[in-house]
Amino acid sequence: MKTIKYLSLLFCAILLAQCDSQGHKIPRATTYTVTTEPATKISATSATLSFTIRYNSGDEGYERSGFFLNSDLSEAKTIYTDGRYLYSVVVTDLSPKTKYYYQAFIEDRLGNQIKGETLSFTTARELITVTTLAAKNIGSTTANIYLC
Repeated sequence: MKTIKYLSLLFCAILLAQCDSQGHKIPRATTYTVTTEPATKISATSATLSFTIRYNSGDEGYERSGFFLNSDLSEAKTIYTDGRYLYSVVVTDLSPKTKYYYQAFIEDRLGNQIKGETLSFTTARELITVTTLAAKNIGSTTANIYLC
């Protein structure tokens, strides 16, 4: 009888050790791999960032995901994705002709982060809009064309 009692207590202790203070199951952070993907749809002021997640168990214990983004290797801006299952985000309001560094991450309920590789992209040059007005003073070999 004592053996069953001790085994029951041991089983309960093992179960409790896998939970945080609020009773949530603690994810095994080492089971995840985050891969930062190359940026796509890069323009002068925006880019699409994406990543993939591989996990070795059926537990999807991460709480949120996102990207760290910066242009000067200093303090990075954190951009969260919209929910747990969206693995890409369109970043806007970027500066033209600027090199940006970014890194994908996932975060569990305890704040532990698993990060992907740091990658970079350079935004395009800003496009200049030229409006051509009607030609004036048209001659047989010359004309005046005005640009705005």
